[in-house]
Amino acid sequence: MDAVTQARLLGFMNQRHRKLLTKPGIKHLRNDTITFASVASQVQYVLPNIAKIERLYETTNDRTLYEISQQDWRLIQPDTTITGTPEAYIWQSQMAVALQPSDASSLFVKSTSAADTTQTVYLEGVITGNYPVSTSVTLTGTVAVNVAAATSTWIRVYKFYLSAACAGTVTLNEDSGAGTELARITIGKTSTKYTGIALWMTPSSVITYNTDVVYALTDFASATDEPLLPEDFHDLLVSGPTSDEWRHTKDERWSIAEQEYTGRVNDLLYWLSETAMGRPRSLGQQWQRPSQLGPYFPANS
Repeated sequence: MDAVTQARLLGFMNQRHRKLLTKPGIKHLRNDTITFASVASQVQYVLPNIAKIERLYETTNDRTLYEISQQDWRLIQPDTTITGTPEAYIWQSQMAVALQPSDASSLFVKSTSAADTTQTVYLEGVITGNYPVSTSVTLTGTVAVNVAAATSTWIRVYKFYLSAACAGTVTLNEDSGAGTELARITIGKTSTKYTGIALWMTPSSVITYNTDVVYALTDFASATDEPLLPEDFHDLLVSGPTSDEWRHTKDERWSIAEQEYTGRVNDLLYWLSETAMGRPRSLGQQWQRPSQLGPYFPANS
């Protein structure tokens, strides 16, 4: 098919894939558990490529942390230098970088591939005095280039993205190409999003945390990409985009394709809800949450 039609169908496919994997009953296909370790006296942490945190727990103290708002956190304990064993976490924001500059600095970008010499890097942030600055620079392969030679006082970065995907991994570094890495954009992507959280209380020691998360979706970028759907239901990404294309071209067959798509979505929902007992999971046995009150309380209290 011609390139314009191919690009349009790819767009329809990405839209259908994203809508499917945000539906209740289907979105858990994006679930996973990742780990990170706390650092003594460090309050803030970042997790890359995460759409949502479902829960956060650790087995050192057998403790599941509850979520509190930023406002409650500030009201409870504004002094983050007070340390202890964390009891709660605070979702803060989606960020373009894992770390902000440690002081007023110059910023450099580079790729791990010498072939990346045509892509443009875009950067938005603020410099000393909280003045906003937007800039762009062309990559020079593995040789680090200053994002803005006339600006050496970056204090925060709000956006960091590429004009096109690169053959290598692109990093943003502080002070020089060998300086502290603030963010990275992996091969085939044009941006990265980090989820920022804070722990309360501020950790006093190293603890490994397990985080149940919903992964952020990425669009199909190559012919070898596979959807996050059971293989038996990959046909959803045929009937759905076909319906969209026929509707776009005012072909009356779009309603037939849409009916087929809707029926297969219902099949997928039932397939995912089935258990070995042959009934929906919600009607199965309910499990009692174990006590977290400690050894001085009787069992099941």
